Amino acid sequence: MSDQNNIKVMIVDDSLSMRLFLSKILNSAKGIKVVCTASDPIDAMEKLKHTEVDVMTLDVEMPKMDGITFLKKIMRLKPMPVVMISTLTKHGSQTAIEALDSGAVEVVGKPSHRIDEVEACSAEIITKVTQASCAKIGRNSNRHTGDAPLPSGFLSLTKEVKIDEVMPLDKLKSKQVDKKIIAIAASTGGPVVLKQIVSALDDENTPPIVIVQHIGVGFSEALAESMNKLSVLQVVHAQDGQLLKSGHVYIAPAGMHMGVVNDKGHFKTKFYDYPKVNRHKPSADVLFRTVNAVAGKKALAVVLTGMGNDGAFTLKEICQAGGQTYVQQQESCTVYGMPRMALELESKHKAVHVPEMIKKIKEYTS
Repeated sequence: MSDQNNIKVMIVDDSLSMRLFLSKILNSAKGIKVVCTASDPIDAMEKLKHTEVDVMTLDVEMPKMDGITFLKKIMRLKPMPVVMISTLTKHGSQTAIEALDSGAVEVVGKPSHRIDEVEACSAEIITKVTQASCAKIGRNSNRHTGDAPLPSGFLSLTKEVKIDEVMPLDKLKSKQVDKKIIAIAASTGGPVVLKQIVSALDDENTPPIVIVQHIGVGFSEALAESMNKLSVLQVVHAQDGQLLKSGHVYIAPAGMHMGVVNDKGHFKTKFYDYPKVNRHKPSADVLFRTVNAVAGKKALAVVLTGMGNDGAFTLKEICQAGGQTYVQQQESCTVYGMPRMALELESKHKAVHVPEMIKKIKEYTS
């Protein structure tokens, strides 16, 4: 990849050691180039005047202006994809959700002390920056139309498998539950859309909703808490072996696969500690395959904005079983990757904007 096609990154962090470390990680990935660094937002704004940047990584707590305030200013004056990387966004921090609400497209927690812990996050940092580069924000609205390839050598950083390797169809036998269930998959840009959907659902008889949102470990619980404040429905951070109830929304925990099983005629969650599937844990393919096994034609499944192909293969299975299947329409996606791949595998999925999707869910409920 030529320098012209590289993802150009600016790192904004008051820690010199962290700036150097992030530069080392990102520059080691073919296709990514750190073009400048800044120690505070004022320094960053000055450098942005004469530097072309595709993605910014941004710390939360910095001198002169905190990261969230600066993020809002960037979104107003010079919008671009921003990845928040900070100790304050780890372990369920509400700051992470505020960052996503304020315009950030990805969040990554950085360890507090040990540099070897930071090194363990290398694969995630590279992934999040790559995903962010595909977001339709600012100059990137014209730079990318869907997915960007993962940087060369990325797959060597993390173990992953395909859905058939860990959950083959011939071994997934289940008596189906004669009840409705809604399954949703989302990645980059997903939290904002999920909030739009869940906040608009006001019927406590809404079938249980199970959600896989690709998000860093430590953030899924904060996302559930944030969504719960906006909805009549009860939004919870899912637990293993939890009976699913109408009027409830269950967010899969980051770092664990979530499926649905039949427990004496009722839906119940089941967690699986498989390696990453399609680069993700939790994976939509695990969720959708199990939902199809226990619900089939009674299921409604949705693939929202995001990079890659997670959920595409198994959304097709739900469609072929007679379930209702939808993907987010291209124009409203932050990254048109997952919906595009789903449509390429199965043209019968309906591509709809978010308001229409909400309408379809309400019709399905009634």
